[in-house]
Amino acid sequence: TNVNKLIIGTISDIDIPKSVYNKTKEYVIRSYTNDTYDNIVKRRGEILSTTKKDIVSSYDLVRDVLDVKNICVIGNSNQLNKDLFDEVTNCFK
Repeated sequence: TNVNKLIIGTISDIDIPKSVYNKTKEYVIRSYTNDTYDNIVKRRGEILSTTKKDIVSSYDLVRDVLDVKNICVIGNSNQLNKDLFDEVTNCFK
């Protein structure tokens, strides 16, 4: 199904062999975002358990985000210049 193709594509982007440079880059990004191994395992489980209903139910949210034409930045809020943004939200609760 198309959902399976989306899941396989998403996982294949995550599980590619990495050079030393890319492993270091990933480590730095995880450090800045306070990402943990448990979070990675949880995300992988959420990806693998995604259903067509999940994708369809997110349509309105995605459409609304695209319609507003906001700029979204994901990163470490401790290092973010909060004066540049109207709102700062924690995405990783």
